[in-house]
Amino acid sequence: MAVSALDHWERAEAFDDGYETPCMYLPTKPQRTGYVYIYADGRRTRIAHRVIYEALRGPIPPGMNIDHLCRNKACVNPWHLEAVTQRVNVMRGTSPWAVNAKKTHCANGHSFDAANIYAYRGKRFCKACMQARDKARVRSNR
Repeated sequence: MAVSALDHWERAEAFDDGYETPCMYLPTKPQRTGYVYIYADGRRTRIAHRVIYEALRGPIPPGMNIDHLCRNKACVNPWHLEAVTQRVNVMRGTSPWAVNAKKTHCANGHSFDAANIYAYRGKRFCKACMQARDKARVRSNR
């Protein structure tokens, strides 16, 4: 007898992690990545939150990722999950790319706006800081 996604959902236990509604956990140990894998609906092992999301909320649109709004990878509560693009998912996180993309000023306080940005090989540089560095180098070479 095949186990369905709804059978797994019925085994989920609520735990209050401080989010608006409780996170739901399956009584299964997460992998090193933090995700829980299950065997459901006669298919191969799949990531639990995706299986339960599809069973209770509907299919995941092509090209979309599932983002944990509660920031908890082991949570399978489908109302803590949202289908978003890869870029949105990364930018909501805390990776170095997301942190740097959210910066509005350089380390010296200059604004990162269109007039003050120099882009090179996917990185942003502050023109005001570059000009100050160049002036200091010219002065030190005299």
